[in-house]
Amino acid sequence: MGAGASATAKGAGVQLSKELPTKFGPESRAPSIGAEYLVVLKDACFGLEEGAELVLRIAYEALVFLDATAAKAPLQHFPYQAVVCWGSTSRIFQFKIFGSYFRRDRSDTLAVTVYTKEGVEIQNRLLQHVKVRTAPWDKLSRDPPVLMDDMEASAVSKDDFKVLTTELLRLRAEKGRAQTSDGFGDEVATAQLELVRQFGHGRKFVAKQGVELLAVIGEAAPFERIELAIFLYGRLLNPSSFQLLLNQFSDATDRRNILHRLKADAVGDEGNATINGIELHLNCEEGLGSKSSQAVSVFNGGFH
Repeated sequence: MGAGASATAKGAGVQLSKELPTKFGPESRAPSIGAEYLVVLKDACFGLEEGAELVLRIAYEALVFLDATAAKAPLQHFPYQAVVCWGSTSRIFQFKIFGSYFRRDRSDTLAVTVYTKEGVEIQNRLLQHVKVRTAPWDKLSRDPPVLMDDMEASAVSKDDFKVLTTELLRLRAEKGRAQTSDGFGDEVATAQLELVRQFGHGRKFVAKQGVELLAVIGEAAPFERIELAIFLYGRLLNPSSFQLLLNQFSDATDRRNILHRLKADAVGDEGNATINGIELHLNCEEGLGSKSSQAVSVFNGGFH
């Protein structure tokens, strides 16, 4: 099938689940296998032919390709921990997986692309499923438990972090700098921020990695840099190390804004604040605005 192909013939009579997945067990009153979408595979991979009509399921612990028949036999699983990032346009959905998943170097990522008119919905619902609610301001959320609340997070390895920073730098190299449509913020920095959010769900960073990520975004994108710092607070292996990230902001107004956004106790005249028992300092003289080492170089690849 050519560009823009859609799943119509083989999958026309397939019944699709529309609910996000839930855990199966005694506590599940109405368990769901996961939201499903008819898609067409753009390129051959994992023994599946180019143009194959498939069902893509957002399952509890993996993205799954199934046969587009009434039986919906599973054909290929992609565990979420193997997924680097994902994205969509009006006619495709694409996700990248670590090379080690298919016996290559871990940094040699593979992009899996399917044709679908529901790419944006798939992207948003996948994020809804795997998102992590660890930040203090989300504790009263009424959303049902989601996947990564049930999974043990661990620090991102050096190899995985290299893959992430390579992707971030590739985005900047390809697109340069451009303002967002509303005139505020940096379009590429916004895309970089979204990539870090996708990658970071279910994973933890050490403070040094957080500092490097702030450096990749750069001071020329202050809005996105603040949003990144706020996201990373909830993803640090040791939250008490957040001061190291806060110190990367040379503007005291930015530091104060971050502390207020994190629901810190009132920031006093001396600049001290407390978040969940962790003491942070607005005016920490050591290291304010310090520069971290540059991340890894760009590699060729990415969304098409």
